[in-house]
Amino acid sequence: MQIVLFEDHLVNSFLPLSHTRAIADLFAGMYSVQDRWKLFFDNDSLFIQTRNSLQNIYGAIPEGEKVYINARVIPNHEAVAAIQSLKSNEAFFIHDVCVAAKGLHMNWDSFEHRAWTAESMWLNGITDLFSVNDYLLRADFALANKKDGAKLGQYCRVIGESSNLFIHSTAKVFDAVLNVESGPIFIDEGAEVMEGSMLRGPLYIGKHAVLKMGTKCYGPSSFGEECRIGGETSNVVFHSFSNKGHDGFLGNAVVGSWVNFGADSNCSNLKNNYSTISISNDVDRNEINTGLTFCGALVGDHAKFGINTMLNTGTYIGVAANVFAGDFPPKCVPSFTWGTGVVEHNLDKAIQTAERMMQRRGKEMSAAERAVLAHVFKITAASRS
Repeated sequence: MQIVLFEDHLVNSFLPLSHTRAIADLFAGMYSVQDRWKLFFDNDSLFIQTRNSLQNIYGAIPEGEKVYINARVIPNHEAVAAIQSLKSNEAFFIHDVCVAAKGLHMNWDSFEHRAWTAESMWLNGITDLFSVNDYLLRADFALANKKDGAKLGQYCRVIGESSNLFIHSTAKVFDAVLNVESGPIFIDEGAEVMEGSMLRGPLYIGKHAVLKMGTKCYGPSSFGEECRIGGETSNVVFHSFSNKGHDGFLGNAVVGSWVNFGADSNCSNLKNNYSTISISNDVDRNEINTGLTFCGALVGDHAKFGINTMLNTGTYIGVAANVFAGDFPPKCVPSFTWGTGVVEHNLDKAIQTAERMMQRRGKEMSAAERAVLAHVFKITAASRS
């Protein structure tokens, strides 16, 4: 069976991350959306249907009958069973939103509509990635392969049941305190937890990620592949290859890939008057009340922060923004800005910086990725004027 994860009308609700990736490529818990679906459809081919500006990154979708699934749906056994019950030219709907369909094309109007009744969780916006991360981490820990585990080092201390802790046999954990009473901790292949670190689950440390000496991590938090983390974090989601390697606090935040926080960068996640937090983005530019009391930074791919950067609650940082200032930058820093979020950053120079960081990790930017950055630069131009 061929499966296609598709996007719907809420794609801009996931900015700034959806500037540079499909919704199916968003990461939280222990997996990206697409990888989580792959666990449930083990032997099936999976493809991603996204916007024209991004499709080259994910490849073409073959001809033939396919099962289409809304990328905002979080899979579980009940949802998967319902989707597997679909017949050709049938589609599940909640009101006017398609959940899943089976057929040769994406013209849902020509399908027979069925009401979606399965219990399932949906992602509705960027803040959901940290808001539902507790649920995802617990669910993913139960799904994950935990066959190649290692014994904890003699100088480490575990608080809680050892069944809530998994350390891959190639991971290194030195003289750390790991509290799994409040949720599981999964330390993946090649990861390293340096001495003096204090971890409180639920928590995922991705492949070859590094927690620096004395790091304090409060769950629910997820750190993707090859992230470098230090200081204090609480309820954060870091996509792969991003760095917060020094002291400073970040909480209730979502961070894209190839981001670097300078030493002693700090972000507020709670307003002084304890009111709910509003956010905006560099496309719609409309302020939206999240309804959340705790919300920190929402950071796009390739963003960079100077030392001692201070960020307000609910600060939006666009793609390839290079932020440095002696005061708080605006709460919406547009993509490709320089300094305080007002001056436009040169596209070629921004791409050169991104390429240098990628080269440091042995990666090379593809032509498709360069084209995506150029597209983001174009569609966010009005926010920089």
